[in-house]
Amino acid sequence: MDAHLTRPAGRSTLSRVLAVWLLLITTGSALLAGIGIRINLSGSLPLGVYRLTAASIERGAFVAACPNMTNHPALQ
Repeated sequence: MDAHLTRPAGRSTLSRVLAVWLLLITTGSALLAGIGIRINLSGSLPLGVYRLTAASIERGAFVAACPNMTNHPALQ
C-alpha cells in the first residue's frame, strides 16, 4: 500500500502566507528606508513616495526637522 499523507489547506497555509508577506514587507521597508526612500500612507502629508536629499532648501520644498530635545526642561 502506498499511502500519501497530505495536509489540508487551511489555517497553517494561511499562517505561512501571512508570515512570508509580513517578512517581505518588513524587509522591503527597511531596505527602502536605508536608501532614503519614505512612503507616506497617513493623512499628515499627501500620499506618496518621498526621497530624502541633502539639497539646499528652496521655496516650496518639503522640509522635515527633528529638534534636539535633550535639554528641554519638561524632559528633565
